[in-house]
Amino acid sequence: MQDLFFSSKAAFVNHDQICEILKEAKIEDSNLLTQLLCALRHKEKSVIIGASLVLGRLKDERAVPSLIRAFLTTDREVGAAVAWALGQCQSPCAVPFLSMAVQKGFVVSNACEALGQVGSTDALPILFSTLKSIHEDERVFAAKALGQLAQNCGRCERDRILESLAPLSTDSSRKVRMSAAVASEKTKNN
Repeated sequence: MQDLFFSSKAAFVNHDQICEILKEAKIEDSNLLTQLLCALRHKEKSVIIGASLVLGRLKDERAVPSLIRAFLTTDREVGAAVAWALGQCQSPCAVPFLSMAVQKGFVVSNACEALGQVGSTDALPILFSTLKSIHEDERVFAAKALGQLAQNCGRCERDRILESLAPLSTDSSRKVRMSAAVASEKTKNN
């Protein structure tokens, strides 16, 4: 496989390009994994974003420490891509970093979505807090994440989730109301 990540023409912005790479890729291909992990430290953000997207698609937990390091950025586009990849890898190790991002107001919607995908109940406090955000999308993704987390919760935690989602049934945003309703249904059915 050619060195896809360090050529001057490397720009991973096209989903089809990523899928083409993955057709050839095998998780066992340590050369691929090594290139992807190195690409997370590249100076061009398009390379970092592309590497994050590929690593997320591979769902290889060995990438989590490097993804966490890449998540320590101020660039919102990079942060969004890395948060997505961390969610895809579903490692509980990412929860403190994703929670801190939400708390600091960094790529909140993306981090909430990733927290839901990881599925750790350790994310409940930050998601409960985010339901009160002034930003519509943040409330939407926090509600969605809570619906996902309900699958991993005991009865008491599911009751807390339902109690926290209830006020959103009268939210001024239709998107928030719908997201809360779907999350409530998922919570009740678990």
